[in-house]
Amino acid sequence: MVSPHPLLEDSQRPLPAKPGRGGGDCRSRQLLPPFAFRETQAHPPRPGFAGRGREALRAGEGSSAIRLPITAEPDRLHPNELVASVPHFHSHPLFPVDAQRHECTLDASSLSRSPSVSSFAPISQAVLDECAREPIRTPGVVQPFAVLLAFDSDFIIRRCSVNTADAFGVPPSGILGRGIADVFPPCVTAALRSAFANNPPGTVTDLGVLWPPRIALAHTQAGEYILELVAPGREHPLGNYSRHAEALADLLKEAARLLSEGKTVEDYSQLTTEMLRERTGYDRVMVYQFSEDWNGEVIAEARRPDLEPYLGLHYPASDIPPQARELYLANRVRVLSDVLAEPVPIISDLATGELDLSFALARGFSPIHREYLTNMGVRATLTASIVRDNRLWGLIACHHSVPYLPSVAVHALVGAVSSMVAVQTELFDSRERNRGVVLGQLLLHSLPDVLDRADDWAEGLVSTEAGLMEALHANGLAVFHNNRFRTRGTTPEEHDLRRLVDWLERTGRSVIITHRLGHEEPEFADLAATASGLTALRVPHTDRTFVMWFRPEVARTVRWAGDPRKVVGETPDGRRLTPRKSFEAWLDEIRGVARPWSLVEQALVGETVRNNLLDVLAGVQRRQIRDLRTYRGILFEQVNDAVVVTDPEGMVTFWNDAAVRLYGATREEMIGRPVTHHAQPGQADAIVQMMGAIRGTGDFLLEHQALRKDGTPVWVDIRGQLLRGPAGDPIGFLGISRDISSRKEAEAELRLLHTVVMNTRDAILVTEAEPIDLPGPRILYANPAFIDQCGYTLEELIGKTPRILQSPRTDRASLNAIRAALRKWQPVRAELLNCRKDGSEFWVEIDITPLADETGYYTHWISVQRDVTERKVLEDHVRQKQKLEAIGGLAAGVAHDFNNLLSVVNLCGSLLLDGMPADHPDRGLAEEITRAGGRGTALTRQLLAFGRRSVQKVEVFDPNAIIGETVQMLSRLLGDSITLEVRLSPSIGMVRADPGQFTQVIMNLVMNARDAMPSGGRLGITTDAVEVPAGGAHPSPDAREGWYTRVTVTDVGRGMDPSVVARVFEPFYTTKPVGQGTGLGLSLVYGIVRQSGGFVTIDSAVGVGTTVHVYLPRHDTQHDENEPIPPARLQPRAVGTETILVVEDDTPLRAVTVEVLTRAGYHVIAVGDGAEALTACEQLPRPPELVLTDVVMPVMGGRELAEQLTARYPGIRIVFVSGYTADAMDDPRVAFLQKPYSPETLAWFVREVLDSE
Repeated sequence: MVSPHPLLEDSQRPLPAKPGRGGGDCRSRQLLPPFAFRETQAHPPRPGFAGRGREALRAGEGSSAIRLPITAEPDRLHPNELVASVPHFHSHPLFPVDAQRHECTLDASSLSRSPSVSSFAPISQAVLDECAREPIRTPGVVQPFAVLLAFDSDFIIRRCSVNTADAFGVPPSGILGRGIADVFPPCVTAALRSAFANNPPGTVTDLGVLWPPRIALAHTQAGEYILELVAPGREHPLGNYSRHAEALADLLKEAARLLSEGKTVEDYSQLTTEMLRERTGYDRVMVYQFSEDWNGEVIAEARRPDLEPYLGLHYPASDIPPQARELYLANRVRVLSDVLAEPVPIISDLATGELDLSFALARGFSPIHREYLTNMGVRATLTASIVRDNRLWGLIACHHSVPYLPSVAVHALVGAVSSMVAVQTELFDSRERNRGVVLGQLLLHSLPDVLDRADDWAEGLVSTEAGLMEALHANGLAVFHNNRFRTRGTTPEEHDLRRLVDWLERTGRSVIITHRLGHEEPEFADLAATASGLTALRVPHTDRTFVMWFRPEVARTVRWAGDPRKVVGETPDGRRLTPRKSFEAWLDEIRGVARPWSLVEQALVGETVRNNLLDVLAGVQRRQIRDLRTYRGILFEQVNDAVVVTDPEGMVTFWNDAAVRLYGATREEMIGRPVTHHAQPGQADAIVQMMGAIRGTGDFLLEHQALRKDGTPVWVDIRGQLLRGPAGDPIGFLGISRDISSRKEAEAELRLLHTVVMNTRDAILVTEAEPIDLPGPRILYANPAFIDQCGYTLEELIGKTPRILQSPRTDRASLNAIRAALRKWQPVRAELLNCRKDGSEFWVEIDITPLADETGYYTHWISVQRDVTERKVLEDHVRQKQKLEAIGGLAAGVAHDFNNLLSVVNLCGSLLLDGMPADHPDRGLAEEITRAGGRGTALTRQLLAFGRRSVQKVEVFDPNAIIGETVQMLSRLLGDSITLEVRLSPSIGMVRADPGQFTQVIMNLVMNARDAMPSGGRLGITTDAVEVPAGGAHPSPDAREGWYTRVTVTDVGRGMDPSVVARVFEPFYTTKPVGQGTGLGLSLVYGIVRQSGGFVTIDSAVGVGTTVHVYLPRHDTQHDENEPIPPARLQPRAVGTETILVVEDDTPLRAVTVEVLTRAGYHVIAVGDGAEALTACEQLPRPPELVLTDVVMPVMGGRELAEQLTARYPGIRIVFVSGYTADAMDDPRVAFLQKPYSPETLAWFVREVLDSE
């Protein structure tokens, strides 16, 4: 079991109230109600008290409650365990109280009924006040080990205890009213008279065995002479007078040893308890120390091994109320020999009032106190006061489990030891205070140097170098000087600091040290987190200057010996405070209390810093003034800053050369005049406001644009300071001004550059310089253009590397080239394919440049990049066009030469067929030759169309009509799995193109769409009119502004990824299996559409399908004025006799052409080039009627020949023969015949030209 209060004197413990009484918070300040005491004759011993106590002792603590260990959880209670009031019970039911037996019980059912174990009956202030007035000095009873007599001034016995028969053999009636000489023999009478005459009041004289076998103790109190005849106590071998010197000498020697070893008061107290228990024989000896608030703690204990320890237990101040503490100061040693012994009443005859027994050894104790001891199993006690500086510092308490009346020698030994403990603990504390003084002196020794180096001594005090906060192990430090705070560490907010300063000012105390500020001054309870502990020092002879150290609250758990709260019990005489029955440890959380300031720390502040800080500060100020006088002229005149000093009224007393240069006013113009003397009107107001601000705060900082004497503006940085004299009074103003015009210009330039960077369209990125390799330099900055470009936010970019922008398709070679340049710290430019946050790709042209600091060390990379995606697309388009042009030129060249061969083949085949009868055996071969020539002619036309060099039969037509005709034919070819949807807009207009080629475009697109949907699907054909606006976004680089007729073919097939779409118009590129496509279909579409002035776009997505848009320029008239008039229909007669000049460099073709025309009756002259043709014409008597000439020939081509012939012979007819339309001329005098041709076509065409007007 854990102990109740160790003193067991004049204290009462509360019993838990009956269920249903009011609840209360269990925090400390609510657990310590004012002590109420009742120990008077108004409450005589209750009948049966002693017997009940004995039963309780025999039953073990006299409690029938179940027991619960401190560590037990409330939901694991066992009915065989004794209950203890611990915090775990705070959410559990009350302990029911037996009103008759005053016993506390706990059962399992009660644990589920009441919401709180901390509910107690409220105590009225009237009851508390009444208890505080109880007369503990006049109990009216004595303990039975003594017989008490009280004499008046005439030595007549006026009072006596009722047990006089124990000493004199007669009852009180035989004693009261008799004189001293009537009771005692002369020798005893003389000794008593001498003792009473010579002893001052309150001094007890031990007269020895004056009345055998009893020891006589005499003292005077309130005009009465009191004699106690004490039964001889139990002697102890080590506690007799002869061994006292030995014991005290041992204690002195051990105290010296402990002091030298740096031990503590607790160590010395422990040694004391062990010695006293050995020499007194008590079961338990303790040293109990009071705190500032009169709570107490057992700091040392020596006990019988089988007893439970009390060491470390705390006791509330209410256990020993003020009147009891006053008694303990008067009567230093008190004895209770037997708790269960019935007290002996004191009776009187003529005496009035109560007998004051403050100094009586046998003073009786109240029944409440004896009940308290009975409940805890203690039978006898001896208690001695430890008094220091006339204040109760602590107690020595001795407990015994059986009746024990110590001998007077033991009594005297404990009293002597308590006095020695008082002296020795003072020595221990003095040692700690001396340490604080020494530490304070060391601190102050170094403080002047620290303050000399500080710009402001108040700032210096709070600096780390000064060490004031560290010396007191404080969490925060504040210095208040000149109405301004300088702080370090954790301190209250400034408005709370000002509240503290106002309070310190009101107290008028020079030093305040507390570790429970909120408890002592409730107005500061809200500062517990920062200022539960406060040490405050007023700097002497200064105007409101304070140094304050702070400590926060430290929530801690205190082990009380039982519930420290009082409860009110009902008695026949009324309500009173009753002692508790359970003394199990009560755990309590203490809040609002900081770690106490140690003696060392208190002495450091209270005895050293307080007494010497003013001297230190005065010395610092003297040195500063001396240094200022020594160096002011040199410093102020040589600095580049303008220094101006004025008196408190603003009259200039100092104006250095820099001020002359800065403001343009001379020293003579300013000294003795107001500082606003040469200021412009607006500037003067600003100066006056600044000086007013300095008066309020002590200093001032300002940047503003001032005006010189001549009116020119200048930017200045002004620092104003209020100058104070040694006494702290204002003596003037100091202003230091610096020309910051250059800095302002630089700042403006920086702002401009920042604005440029923020608003430029180029993306700018700044990274660390290293590492070059993985993971790469981290991004430090990105401008808005970069953020818009990549899609990341600035927060997402910072700390990442530029690698997050790389696409899987980013060229590795380009990245390696960049990395190689970066390793050499060289600028590099490259084009990269990057990836945005949403996954879309874009091309950038990037310039990366290293940035070095002033030492040449490279610190950053700056990247400027521009989005060139559109340019890259155009470049790809141009390359595509160039590729198509190159392939087309090649195809056209091949087709040109092949046309000559096909012309020969076709002409010869036709001539053979003309000369063969139908049954000729070789006619089949000739027909096969003719058919092969036809197929070659078709292939050649495809190549020419792909190369955009085919001969177009341009017409103005309605595309809807041709699409309608084509759809009827295609619907039979698509099959049942394809659903064809056609939506033709009626207002799309006309187009000017080759209808046959347009049909071929539609067929190619529809067949491709069908092939993309092998499992079937929806195929759509739509037409509409769209406008490409001027300056707007164009659907293709080939687009020009104007109106277009758009034909759209859509499928829901496999679709294509962007890489396939980029190559879809390349000749011979196909995604179809080998043998299922030539790769010329879309290339042919592209060539035909571009030849017609239009363009093609493709939208495709894998798994979604493909949409192809064909744009053809809309033709707004039915007939084109510039359209060449088609030749008239060929006449049936295709023969003639005219002279025809054939100009052809291909010999076989020239020969067969001559043969065909000759067979038609014409006179034919054949030459191989244009020069020969001119010569032939000159040799003829008259020019030929028609010249049939190839276009491309050596020496002189057909175009030059035509120009010269038409110039020489205006009426001559010329026919161009070629395989592609680029050779045609816009001259109406020139006809055009496309190769290859048949004999009939050649003859009919020649005849038609000859017959034309």
